[in-house]
This record gives sequence, C-alpha cells and structure tokens, in this order.
Amino acid sequence: MTHRSINGRLRVRSCGLLVEKKKLLLIELHSPVTDTWVWLPPGGEVEFGESLEEAVKREFMEETGLYVSVEQKFEINQIIKPPIHAIEVYFLVKRIGGNLALGEDPELDDD
Repeated sequence: MTHRSINGRLRVRSCGLLVEKKKLLLIELHSPVTDTWVWLPPGGEVEFGESLEEAVKREFMEETGLYVSVEQKFEINQIIKPPIHAIEVYFLVKRIGGNLALGEDPELDDD
C-alpha cells in the first residue's frame, strides 16, 4: 500500500467525531505513521481553498457515505514523526443524511 506524497511536508487534516447511541464511528486504514492497520475517526487532508469544516464534511462522505454537519471544534493534535508532520483538527459532527457504506481513501495509490 503506497501513500501519495505525504512525506517531507506539513499536512493539515480535518477529522470528525460522530457519536451515536454512545458509540464512536471509526474507520480502519493503513497508517503511514505506524505502517500498521489502525482504527481512526474519518478525516483527511484539507484541500487548498477549502475550510476545515468543508474538508471534514467531504472526507466523511468519501469515507463513510454519510453527510454530516459540524457541531463544534473539539481538539487539535500534532504528529511529528519524520518524515511525517501533520496538524489534525477534530470536530464533533452530527449525521444529517446518507447511508453508512464502505468508502475509499483517495490519498492511497490505486495499488
């Protein structure tokens, strides 16, 4: 599994925490930081010109099939583990539509 150019640059990620019936929605993905499979909240890189809120909504749709609204900023996390450096902003989100489905990670190469 190959990750597109994420090494050697600062990445800004926007992530969402969706809690329903006392359960947190997580997705399984291959972490470039640990080089292992991990469970994390849906989220990903903010595109140029995109707000943090727009990014988390887009990432949620891509990765879970769900439409969400952003309720409030929750936490900011920084990862510095060369060659990876990321700033992650976490939001509490609320489901407003869509159907939960297996999504895809556009940050991964097709192979």
